[in-house]
Amino acid sequence: MRVSTMADFDLLGKMMAWEDGSLDCDDVVPFFQRIVDSGLVWKLQGTYGRTAQNMLDAGMIEAPPESPSASAFKRCKPREVST
Repeated sequence: MRVSTMADFDLLGKMMAWEDGSLDCDDVVPFFQRIVDSGLVWKLQGTYGRTAQNMLDAGMIEAPPESPSASAFKRCKPREVST
């Protein structure tokens, strides 16, 4: 059984703050970089993954080089929606 650490509680606090809109703007990018680096972002609710993907596409954060999906980020481009 895994023991929770203070870092886990810090991350949980940041998740709760992001969800309720109270996460400081200066903390948003590092927060998303951290959950992308850990792979956690892809296991959370869809809003996290969509936000992370938008940030990746915009160059605000980077896919970790060792990530199996890092090459997918480079291959895939957002679909254009015709109106």
